[in-house]
Amino acid sequence: MNKKLIILLFTFLFSMSVSAKEVSEIRIEGNQRLEKQAVLNSLLTKLGSQYESSKVAKDIMALYELGLFSQIEVYRTAGTSGTIVLTYKVSEKPSIVDIKIVGASEIKKEDLEEKLSISNFSTVDEKEISQNIDNLKKEYQSKGYYLAQVSSRLEDQEKGKVHLVFDIIEGEKVKIGSVSLVGNNFISDGEIMDKFASQPVSRISSISSGSVFNQDLLARDKELIGFLYREEGFAQVKVSDPIMVLDKDKKYARIVYEIEEGSRYKIGSVEFAGDLIFDDLKAGKDLIEIEGKRNFLLKTADYFKYTNISKSVEYLVDRYGDDGYAFANISPLTNFNEKDKTIDFTFQFERGEKVYVGRIDIVGNTKTRDNVIRREVLLSEGDLFSGTKLRNSKKEIERLGYFESVQVIRNRDEKVNGLVNLVIRVKNKPTGQLQASIGFNPSDNTSQSRIFGQGKFEEKNLGGKAWAALFNARWNTGDNYQLNLEFSDPRINDSIWSGGASLFFNSQVTPLFQSGLDVQQKRVGVSLTLGRKVIERIRASLTYRLENITLASDQFLLDRFVEEGTSSSLTLGVSRNVTNNFLDPSEGSRVTLAQKITGGPVLRGDHEYMETTLSGAYYYPIDFTDTYRTYFKLSAKFGYIYNYRKERVVPFFERYRLGGPNDLRGYSFQELGPKVGIFTSPGYPATSYNQGGNKNMVFQLEYFFPLIPQAGLKGILFGDAGRVFDNAEDWSFKDLNYDIGFGFRWITPVAPFRFEWAYPIENGKIGEGQPILSLGF
Repeated sequence: MNKKLIILLFTFLFSMSVSAKEVSEIRIEGNQRLEKQAVLNSLLTKLGSQYESSKVAKDIMALYELGLFSQIEVYRTAGTSGTIVLTYKVSEKPSIVDIKIVGASEIKKEDLEEKLSISNFSTVDEKEISQNIDNLKKEYQSKGYYLAQVSSRLEDQEKGKVHLVFDIIEGEKVKIGSVSLVGNNFISDGEIMDKFASQPVSRISSISSGSVFNQDLLARDKELIGFLYREEGFAQVKVSDPIMVLDKDKKYARIVYEIEEGSRYKIGSVEFAGDLIFDDLKAGKDLIEIEGKRNFLLKTADYFKYTNISKSVEYLVDRYGDDGYAFANISPLTNFNEKDKTIDFTFQFERGEKVYVGRIDIVGNTKTRDNVIRREVLLSEGDLFSGTKLRNSKKEIERLGYFESVQVIRNRDEKVNGLVNLVIRVKNKPTGQLQASIGFNPSDNTSQSRIFGQGKFEEKNLGGKAWAALFNARWNTGDNYQLNLEFSDPRINDSIWSGGASLFFNSQVTPLFQSGLDVQQKRVGVSLTLGRKVIERIRASLTYRLENITLASDQFLLDRFVEEGTSSSLTLGVSRNVTNNFLDPSEGSRVTLAQKITGGPVLRGDHEYMETTLSGAYYYPIDFTDTYRTYFKLSAKFGYIYNYRKERVVPFFERYRLGGPNDLRGYSFQELGPKVGIFTSPGYPATSYNQGGNKNMVFQLEYFFPLIPQAGLKGILFGDAGRVFDNAEDWSFKDLNYDIGFGFRWITPVAPFRFEWAYPIENGKIGEGQPILSLGF
């Protein structure tokens, strides 16, 4: 029987009692699993209270809301001395002792079970079962099984216990056969559909989820169409819900969007009203002139653009927030002028109350310690609220690179007026790598075939304290090997100071002449670094490096190539990093200027020279959607190495050479540099060798684009240019070496993988490609 009907019936029957009577006894019947006292505690009617029919009606509703009973009946009988005895007779819902999924074959049962909110030994709840049916349907629809049917049934077991069974008829997977646009004149089909998440099935798209029918993605594409038009001035564009027509075989869906473009509007007048607290707003200046900033992007006669409106409102909210008005409400009111096709804007301000920061809570940091996050927050408890500082705090936390997502939520304090509590919600992501690899690089010449192996442990957030640790061991055939151990703390005791240390032992065999003379160079040393924040994003560092260098060869070496001994150097560096992520940037810039001094009266050692380097990178993002970001990276590096005493020269192996995976990728390792000839034996022609230069410059332009964002797979197109200059040469952009190429970057939980193919450009022709395969980048 309908619950409301029962309540009305009891209310009618019991209301016929004229005089109030005392309830002398309350009986509970039919309860099996729920204790009697638990039922009594849910009732408004209490023992010894005056009987009221309205309370009994509310008692029935309260018991139904417990979700434990399928039927409730209340009986009123006469007690002693004119009192009333109430009997609540209940029928408990059965308990689910097992959950089965029948008919699933295309999706693993384990994956479907993760979508269920019902668990064993819970009470049957029809609403929850219905919700779980919807969850299973959505999971099938997301995989393209739009016609999947899901139903449920209960199988009785022993008394009060049932099995819950979900029956599934999967049907055929539905793919998108075609997508059509109707009514679009200003923007072409191609411009719109290239940005769609849903694409018609083809040989390429059939291997991706974009060709599978998915209602959520279709709804997103509808919003995308509206967004593209509003960005072009069509403020009143209308886009229909996607119209779907199934083919007869029900394997393909034809999708149609109907578009009413409407008129294209320009910005008319811009006015301000309400609680105006800034003089420039009171004066009614054109928004583009406010504080000389382009954060306000509305300008008369410009075409309407939706993002300019939202960014302008965001800017105004932050301005008010910087004065403590955390909950300022700014509404852009519009008036359409159909005659001249303009939109007049009136920004209505409600500043609300001025508030201060209450609690700052951090949640979701299962690995990273609170202090690592809190030291990036520019607001403290008790500070006057600032919208700009709050937004910048979020950016600073994101820049750490330890989190997949960072959310900042502000809530009014329920107990204290004038306080806003902040909740910083983070989701950690893997920041460590553990690698072990071995491989073989074959060659037509057996002597040049190489076996190589590597073991590496790297953690960017060791112990959740933001410490960076690295242990790397690599062997690349014969006497080519290296062993590195590094540790650094970016914020010693949460201060503005940083520190680090490293130990290294490297051996590298370098071919000196074209004739094949190999030289083995060993370096063993240590370095110590101390850094400090200078101002804003500018940091300074001082690094001391001490290493011992030895050379060995199977053949006689001329004195000019024997430069063994101790190298003691000090490097002063100044850097500025304003990228959006320290570990994997896609926006912003960084620049570093370093001056290295080796040897001399103070540092001592066997080598004396100086080196000045300048390097930088600029990242320019292009966002096609909120979740699909591509970006350009333009980087440059200049180096100048020189002796500061005429009687001393720069060591041969310290001079600049280019080529290899880190600079000019289309050329062999250290292939490029000034070549000279030397007579190694009487009567034989001169042998050429790369003596290196004292100046170099390298430019790299790279374009990154996601291939499978969920898997961390990116594509890359690149071009490199650079040159090494000898002592007598001046800096010049003539006769540069060039290469182009493409590749993939794959960031996995185990390690970053790098696959690239680079092609040198010589005399205007593209040469033979150089493959690049490495772990980490």
